[in-house]
Amino acid sequence: MSKKVAFLDLSPFFGGGQKFLLTIQKYLSDKDSYYFLVKDKNTFDQLLGENKCLIESDNLLSQIGIVNDFILQNGIDVIILNGNRPIYFSPFIRVKNKIAYKHTSNNAFRAHRRILGHLLLNVCYLFCNRIVLLFEDAITEVFWNKKKVRIINNGVESPRDLKDEKKSSIVNVLCVSRLDSNKGVDWLVKVFLDTFGGNKDIQLTIAGFGPLYEYLNDYIGKGTGNIKLLGFVDDIPSELFKADVFVLPSKFESFPLSILEAMSFGLPIIATDTGGVKEMVIESQNGYLINYLNDRQLKDSLLSLCNNTRLRASYGYHSSEIFNEKFIITKCVEKIEKLVYEI
Repeated sequence: MSKKVAFLDLSPFFGGGQKFLLTIQKYLSDKDSYYFLVKDKNTFDQLLGENKCLIESDNLLSQIGIVNDFILQNGIDVIILNGNRPIYFSPFIRVKNKIAYKHTSNNAFRAHRRILGHLLLNVCYLFCNRIVLLFEDAITEVFWNKKKVRIINNGVESPRDLKDEKKSSIVNVLCVSRLDSNKGVDWLVKVFLDTFGGNKDIQLTIAGFGPLYEYLNDYIGKGTGNIKLLGFVDDIPSELFKADVFVLPSKFESFPLSILEAMSFGLPIIATDTGGVKEMVIESQNGYLINYLNDRQLKDSLLSLCNNTRLRASYGYHSSEIFNEKFIITKCVEKIEKLVYEI
């Protein structure tokens, strides 16, 4: 007999965690047994089928009531708490089996919230049967009951067929990121201009939006014309296909989907050594791991890949190999379904 499983997501916006839900749903082996309760309307509209509920209330007590009523009405056996917000709800959710699915690193918290948020999450873990983390090193963030922990790496789909599109002769360096102070995009732009300013054969393309957009747009406008700031982009796969090198220069990451997507397209990677990135990017095999704000490492990595076609091809080939072996979405879904029947 199938267990009825509900994913609970309380993020008020569409981001990586919500994209994760949409992708997971497509590959579930028994879609009728899985339900989705979400706060974001965009996520709700994209979810398939009728097994879904939009939580419109902003009142915390009301949200808890909606979740518990849904569990009772639909006979839910297991609830998967997708991200930090719903994990905080775990003491108040009336279902026997709860899985905390943590997508972020505690390093993303700022100042006193890093200590308080970290402690509160660990208290909430006590009310969960299992704790899912995205990478091995994240287990250090769990204080008690480490035996509850299961590691499930993120996964993404294989790229759609884009064979009819043709790449330019220009070497295109791509960064896909939210534009805020912790993502390092302003640092990337500075180093890129210092390294390749005036070189029309090498281009940096930045896809994403955020608080730094206007600043970067103004700063780039004073540059040499080989940087494109695209803003928000719906069709990221097309940008990945046109790219030759992928860069993610963040201060903090957990297990970024953007790197996995770039690997699925066979791109060499330059990324900061944070979170679980080192489980995706293997130094001098499919890319380079660098330290945040280390200008020399970023510059040397860019020069190495942008000036060597054969090296780009070799690293890109290994990115594809690593992706297909470890990070294709079906492997992630299989582990989630196995976990559901383990408890």
